[in-house]
Amino acid sequence: MKYKHSNPLISIIIPSFNQGNYLEETILSVIQQDFSDFELIIIDGGSTDNSVSIIEKYSEHIAYWVSEADNGQAHAINKGLAVAKGEWVNYLNSDDCFLKDAFKYLFTEIKYDKYDFLYGNGYNGRSIEVAKENKHPSGFKKKLKHILRFFYNEKYIIPSQSVFIRKSVIDAIGCLDESLHYCMDLDWYCRVYLYTEKRLFYNKTICFFRLNEITKTGNSSSNVKMKYEAIMIAERYLKYLSFFDKIVLKELIRYYKSLLKLAPRSKFLDIIKVGIRFPYFGFWDITYKSILKQYLLNLNS
Repeated sequence: MKYKHSNPLISIIIPSFNQGNYLEETILSVIQQDFSDFELIIIDGGSTDNSVSIIEKYSEHIAYWVSEADNGQAHAINKGLAVAKGEWVNYLNSDDCFLKDAFKYLFTEIKYDKYDFLYGNGYNGRSIEVAKENKHPSGFKKKLKHILRFFYNEKYIIPSQSVFIRKSVIDAIGCLDESLHYCMDLDWYCRVYLYTEKRLFYNKTICFFRLNEITKTGNSSSNVKMKYEAIMIAERYLKYLSFFDKIVLKELIRYYKSLLKLAPRSKFLDIIKVGIRFPYFGFWDITYKSILKQYLLNLNS
C-alpha cells in the first residue's frame, strides 16, 4: 500500500572527473526515473575526455552543471550542495547508478517524512549485469559505534549512493570535510548520527556501486590509505561513545593498526605475535586468518 503525501523536491549531485566511459549511464539512471520532482546537478572537475559532450547532450534535464578545476571529490560535492534547492539531497558518483523506481520507492511508498536520514544496501560489481547485493539485515548500522568500524570490515559501510539526507540537517551540520580524500562520507555520516536519531534503514536496494580500475581505492596502496583515514575518523569520534564502547573500539583500532603494519611477506613469528597480543580479535578474525593463510601459501610457492 502506497503512502499518500505530496512529493518533495530531491537534489541529486554528481561529482565527475574523466568518467566519460560511465557518465552517460549514470545520468540516464537519474533522468529515466519514474519520478519528476528532482533536480540534477553535475559538478565536473574540468574533464579532458568526452564528459562535457555527454553533459551537454542531456543539458535540458540538468538543473545546473559546471566543468572547471576543483580540489577533489569533497570540494565538488560541496559546490553542488551550495546550489541544491531540494528538501532531500543525495550524491551519486559518476560511475555509479540508481536502479529502476528508486525515487518512486523512497518518496511515494515509504514513510520517509518521519526521518532525516535514509540509507540502505547497495549492489556492487564491474557492471549492473554482474553486480552482487551487499545485503544486511534491517536495522543494521543503527548506532555511531557501528559505522566507526568501517576501517575493520566493509560490512559496516553505508553506501553513499543509497543515502538521502534532509537539506535542513546538512545546513545544521555543515558540508563535507575537504581535507579528507577517501572517507569524507563516513565523517559526514558521523555528524549526522550525532545530530539526529531519525534515521531509516530501508529494505529495497536502489543503487549500484561500480568496481573499476580507476576508483580511488582500486589498488592495494590506496586501500591501505583509505583504512588509515577511516581509523583517523574513528579516533576523532571516539569521545562520543559510551565508556565500554570506547574501550572496545580503541582496542580494535590498536589491533587493526598492527595488521596494517604486517607486510605481504611478513615473518611467521610477527603474524603470530599479533594473534597473541590481541587474542580477543586475532585468532578467530577472518582478516587475521587470511593473512596467516597467505603466509602459508607463499611458503609453499
